[in-house]
Amino acid sequence: MTTQRKQNILILLLCSMLILGSSCKENKQRKVLSSQEALKPIEIDRFEQAVFEIDQKNLSQAKSAMAKKYGSFYDIYFGRIMNFGDPKNPNFDFILKDFINHPDLKNLYQDVKKAYPDTKKISEDLAPLLANYHTLYPNDSNLKVLTFISVFNNAIVTTPDYIGIGLDMFMGKNYQYYSSVDFPAYITKRLSKEYITPAVAKALLNTKVTEDALTSTLLSEMIQEGKILYGIDLLLPDAEDSLKLGYTAEE
Repeated sequence: MTTQRKQNILILLLCSMLILGSSCKENKQRKVLSSQEALKPIEIDRFEQAVFEIDQKNLSQAKSAMAKKYGSFYDIYFGRIMNFGDPKNPNFDFILKDFINHPDLKNLYQDVKKAYPDTKKISEDLAPLLANYHTLYPNDSNLKVLTFISVFNNAIVTTPDYIGIGLDMFMGKNYQYYSSVDFPAYITKRLSKEYITPAVAKALLNTKVTEDALTSTLLSEMIQEGKILYGIDLLLPDAEDSLKLGYTAEE
């Protein structure tokens, strides 16, 4: 079966679920979040600022302070997301300095700062989502939220302690660097601010709704995506369906 046909079948299934689920949307809202009066503001840490504005004259001390503050995410970011290797490696300092002093990456950081001078809107949008999430999964710890720059590698990263948002992956579909990365059009149109919250919801649910890779079939993949979409509907009952699906009503 062609990839396009698989996508068409998946879209039909998801749209059918949206139609069937719309009638019980009000009930789902009551079930998940009975009141939003007690919503707490979400504190968001600017990890990319800590990286690009690190004290290069006292790098060892600055790295130690960063590692202490961010814990596991410090190792995950440099070791896995950026693939710099072990921060304790003697060569790490040279790699880090090259990274933060590279002209293109410095420009990228400035672009992110300009596009996101603050994270107030992200915080407001995430507050009901995380309230719903912790209602559905009360045994999960309260996740810390931070932003980072992945150089177009990762949009959302979740760990047992953190939700990481790659702001460089939400710069708007016409952002100048996306064409050089050669993202397809259906990807770039979703690299905008309004897709941050649905992307976070999907990333969180991907850690909860798992599929056996050994027995994966087209049907099982469709069911998997359907479960995640239903979960997103619970977490974001007021969000536009086009944002949840990544397709406009016309498409």
